[in-house]
Amino acid sequence: VLQLGFDATRPFRAETRVAQPFLGKQPDGDQAGGIFIGLNQDNYIKFGLSASAATTAGITTGIELALESNGVLQTNPTSGNVPLTMPGPNNVDLRLEGDPAALTVSAYYRVDSDDPQDWTLLGTLHAADYPTLVRYFINGLPIGLEATSHDAFGSVAFVFDYFSLEYIGMQSVININAGGPTLVLTDTLGNSSTWVSDTTFVITGDPNQTYSDHSLDGQIANTDLDDLYVTERYGGSITPLHYAIPVTTTGLYVVDLHFAEIFYGISGPSDGRRSFDVRLEDTTVLQNYDIANRARGSARAKVERFSVEVTDGVLDIYFDATQPSSLDNAKLSAIGLYRPPTRTTDVPAPIFLPYINR
Repeated sequence: VLQLGFDATRPFRAETRVAQPFLGKQPDGDQAGGIFIGLNQDNYIKFGLSASAATTAGITTGIELALESNGVLQTNPTSGNVPLTMPGPNNVDLRLEGDPAALTVSAYYRVDSDDPQDWTLLGTLHAADYPTLVRYFINGLPIGLEATSHDAFGSVAFVFDYFSLEYIGMQSVININAGGPTLVLTDTLGNSSTWVSDTTFVITGDPNQTYSDHSLDGQIANTDLDDLYVTERYGGSITPLHYAIPVTTTGLYVVDLHFAEIFYGISGPSDGRRSFDVRLEDTTVLQNYDIANRARGSARAKVERFSVEVTDGVLDIYFDATQPSSLDNAKLSAIGLYRPPTRTTDVPAPIFLPYINR
């Protein structure tokens, strides 16, 4: 097992390539290998190739993201694990990206390719869904590579072409406060950010209104930026609420949509009382979205992150509550727009280690 500690209070990316998974053979079963990060044997994230124990149905193999929290293991927490037929690909690339600001860890994979465009998001773990994830964003978090074999299946061999660990950052394009004034906010890490009023970006929407409940200031869970979530813009039940955000460069962008159900107060009940769709450009990214259900209650912040290609100089976002399945109005608290992560200039060089575990 390769293991080292690093500063997870900074955005990070860990990456490896598994060459000839399971040495190009059908594995015996109950074997796995890949990247891990974690606090101890009861709290960790593993992302890699896995072969289940043999059953009457045979052995299943695939790319697996697993999370153990306080001794409880979930082998498919994001419902995105990908099956693989073995013998199969020559190379499988694995990547974990951590965002301490959003309290998320995202898993990406790529099969038999060196093209940066071929990285595919398998799933994202959110601290809002798994509270123990908050404890991962510390200085000195263990990370590394491992290969495991359980029960009677004997030894296992994995070949890792390389392992890299680097700090990354996203270039902020604009932060927009929906339905509220321009704010300058500072988080608990001392990072300051400006969130401009949304009035110049809202194009259409019927209804198109704002709402605020400042009595909830200091009571919004899952965030230390309460001021951002006590105001909102709502509407879209007759015609979709439409934001048009100009960008100076065509290409790939990352969009954070910030939500909190504040209309029904803290006590609720709020599940099942609001449902709407969200489109980025021409793609529906959220369907029948229920904020309180996704955030697990009212007055709880929830950030949904997406990648989108902008080709015409304007990012169009639609909040649509006109569908037959819609309930009440669509709404949002804020929008964050970023260029994708790039390597910063003040970080150590990536660590490249050829590694074989037998």
